[in-house]
Amino acid sequence: MAVAMNLAESVARLQAVEEENDLYRLLALRVRAIDRDPTKAADMEPAVDEDEVGIALIDLVEFGKRTFGRLALAGHGLVCGADAQGTGRLEGLLATMGKDSSTVVIAIAGLLTAQLAVPGAIAGVVATIIVGKVAPSSLDALCTKWASKLPPPAPLDPTATVPVPPIVPTPPAPPDPTSTEPGPPITGNPPPPSDVS
Repeated sequence: MAVAMNLAESVARLQAVEEENDLYRLLALRVRAIDRDPTKAADMEPAVDEDEVGIALIDLVEFGKRTFGRLALAGHGLVCGADAQGTGRLEGLLATMGKDSSTVVIAIAGLLTAQLAVPGAIAGVVATIIVGKVAPSSLDALCTKWASKLPPPAPLDPTATVPVPPIVPTPPAPPDPTSTEPGPPITGNPPPPSDVS
């Protein structure tokens, strides 16, 4: 029960953050902190010294956005993808619809942690960014809101060429010594005629 209370308290503090860029920065800081010291993955709010991370503020926000994009895309497939329909994963999440936004955030964070092994400190930030300040009223509303926050797919470069592997001819099979069929014709220079006189 202490873990659930810790998550609820952490989510309440995350939802109090006014600027979304501050959440992206916090996400980046937590990812870097856990990357440097994996034991911090067990903390819901790991202590992070911004000076130790060694990344400029603007780069932290961009790193946080890229990290969010990867995790949110994976989570979106779990909740809103075609393979998610008919699974038990959605039952608990559906029960949170129409409730307050922190309940939905906790449900999504729990799903990201349970299904994708995302540490709680990171999952809480990702879920807070997905849900925002207003709780969605249905799963469709959640999926629409979630999809709007996903990064756009990388554009295809029409000038890019796809490398074609070289065609390597297959060498002929060696003649079968048990066969009575004549072998393949010999190519190349024939041996010099022998002088039999």
